[in-house]
Amino acid sequence: DAEMTRAVEYYSEQAFQCPQLLKTKMDVSEFLRDIETILFDCDLVLYRFPDPIPGATECVKSLIDNDKQVLFVTNNAASSRQQLRDKLTKILELGDSTLTEEMMVGSSYSCAQYLKQNVMGRRIFVIGSNGLCHELEREGFQILRCPDQEASMSRDELANYDFSSLHPVDAVVVGHDTAFHFQKLSIATVLLQRNPDALLVATNNDSFDLVGVDGRHIPGNGSIVQSVRLDQVLCVCVCRPTTVSLGRTDAVLLDRVRFTENGNQCRQAKHDAGRLDCVTARNRSFALPYCR
Repeated sequence: DAEMTRAVEYYSEQAFQCPQLLKTKMDVSEFLRDIETILFDCDLVLYRFPDPIPGATECVKSLIDNDKQVLFVTNNAASSRQQLRDKLTKILELGDSTLTEEMMVGSSYSCAQYLKQNVMGRRIFVIGSNGLCHELEREGFQILRCPDQEASMSRDELANYDFSSLHPVDAVVVGHDTAFHFQKLSIATVLLQRNPDALLVATNNDSFDLVGVDGRHIPGNGSIVQSVRLDQVLCVCVCRPTTVSLGRTDAVLLDRVRFTENGNQCRQAKHDAGRLDCVTARNRSFALPYCR
């Protein structure tokens, strides 16, 4: 089809493997023969909310029934792993025991694991969802937030704001936040200013996503990240560690697939992804075959 033609043309100009188009069940069986782990992107690959992609349920169930390790990766940091498991179970109409929490590798989980490995302190200021906060709390972090309902902040209000309950912080985490407002931006900016060694971590840097049958652009987490990062670059970047952007293309997330559930190193994996920019970034560091 037109999308596959565009993808093939795009990948023919790159230094990594072109995606394969599997047309028959025999092609699929041959391709998967030596594959131990399959990574599925979720949105637009398994479903276009609220409907499953035709054949997605049968595909996932067949792979699991044939003892393949199946992982679900997503840049969406709004959900915890348990919430993502429940969502996929409902959309794909699978049995309640078919999917497990350990199969879910979202950027909220990736963020928590990254901070666990790279941040000594426990105090994290979060712009993002309850699902993201839940994953961070599970790893023992103290979550600091400002209320969703207080949207505005004047110059005088910022000048007189009491930061005693928020300062100091060890990291500022930016996840997709549909209740993002100027007060959150102002507070995050001051916390980064006052804590020059704090790490600024973005769960992903997607510019937009698509919604509706006419493909409307809804701003992604990257739009929030850039508003926070702009101040960092202009004012406090001299002594600030490099901003870290996580997501389904990041080494932190893909480190989960290096080992099977029994601890043995995984020799072969395959990734089904929905966005060319994500596949491009991932394949620069990982030799995973890619299929649409």
